[in-house]
Amino acid sequence: MPSTAVDNLPLVRVAAGLIRDASGALLVQRRPEHQPYAGFWEFPGGKIEAGETPAATLARELAEELDVEVRAAAPFLTYRHRYAEKRVELHVWRVDAFAGPQPPRAMEGQHLAWCPPGKLAGLNLLRGNQTILRALELPVLYAITAAHRYGVDAQLHLLDEALAAGLRLVQVREPGLAAAELTRFLAGARQRCAAHGARLLLSARHSGVADGVHLPSDELAQRLRRPTTPVAAASCHDEAELQRAATLDLDFAVLSPVVAGGSHARQNTPLGWRAFADLVRTASLPVYALGGMAAGDLENARGSGARGLAMISGLWEAGPARVLEALSAAEARALEF
Repeated sequence: MPSTAVDNLPLVRVAAGLIRDASGALLVQRRPEHQPYAGFWEFPGGKIEAGETPAATLARELAEELDVEVRAAAPFLTYRHRYAEKRVELHVWRVDAFAGPQPPRAMEGQHLAWCPPGKLAGLNLLRGNQTILRALELPVLYAITAAHRYGVDAQLHLLDEALAAGLRLVQVREPGLAAAELTRFLAGARQRCAAHGARLLLSARHSGVADGVHLPSDELAQRLRRPTTPVAAASCHDEAELQRAATLDLDFAVLSPVVAGGSHARQNTPLGWRAFADLVRTASLPVYALGGMAAGDLENARGSGARGLAMISGLWEAGPARVLEALSAAEARALEF
């Protein structure tokens, strides 16, 4: 895409940490009066200096700001946000263990507070932190059904297994089901997701009651405004589509194909992890990796800035309970700083 004046704004890279207390509340800090954007709330962290990795910056900044030593942390999300005078690339980390004062101390005159995730939206957060709020509501796995491939009853059985194992975000995308079978499958999927507190999204090509809608890339291009559903997402394949999804204020996007093409992508040439990471960095919303994904790809996805994995056959054919168990184990391993 051609450069624009706004694209030529200075780019500042920042590392930020998500620190929870025993109740699940997150640590936030209010910027002191002598700093730009004084009075706004943000997550602890700071500017990545030349030659520093995001992990090193996180450790340095939390030591300087909070007097703590990071012991366990893992990448959570990477994205960009534009302010009037600069662009900020945020590398957000989940911090699950640290040494030092309990609770952490404010070392730079900032005010600290613990805020439950559900109340963060009520704070006067820096606008660049709003994407983090959406990502906090998203699980690491986004499952896409394939009853047209496995059969309605078999897919419902697999969905039962996945929901029992912890699946909480599901998209129904069934291009090959006859109307009667689609109606039966939707009813079954809706009942099962509701029973487990999972959110169910429907492809925009389907109709029915659900928690949200998922826009195929062709419909994404045609939309003039965000769908009115509580959750809205889209399929993307390039930077322009990711920017379109952000412009429509969608909650997240799926970017594909990463390591393999397929019927879900309009092209079969895989992006590869390097190109995927480059695209995710320019995005302004949470992104899931799709295309040939297996549980073992979570580390690459997180390291590339993605919120997590979107899976079809890699979930259903490998066994949902086994995949979800592997993802949980991978999450635990990732917390070695």
